[in-house]
Amino acid sequence: GALTLCLDALKGALAILFLKSSPWVLLFVVMGHCFSPIMDFKGGKGVATALGALLVMNFHFTLILVLLWAMVFYQTRTPASASITTSVVTMIYGLLLPSLPFILTSILIIFRHRSNVSSANQPA
Repeated sequence: GALTLCLDALKGALAILFLKSSPWVLLFVVMGHCFSPIMDFKGGKGVATALGALLVMNFHFTLILVLLWAMVFYQTRTPASASITTSVVTMIYGLLLPSLPFILTSILIIFRHRSNVSSANQPA
């Protein structure tokens, strides 16, 4: 899992470094990860890829997100809850900037976690 996290984050960081530090590149690299044509348009949830891209784009904000993710995970023990919480904070940040790509990226990540939310509401 740690290797996958690092490689996905590296993918996001390299996209920003080599293409340009643009919020639109953030959105497109996360979309490419989530809907990979190589994997029949199936992919991951986009959190680690967004993490890598955001580290390059706004290091200090990303550190806050990582701390928030860790705190929520510590409380809930569910990575999905932590990822959704940090995505909501990123969406609010995008509203304050304003930055449509930040908002859309956050919505995409929350959407990709919908199965985690619906399965959490199922009776045991």
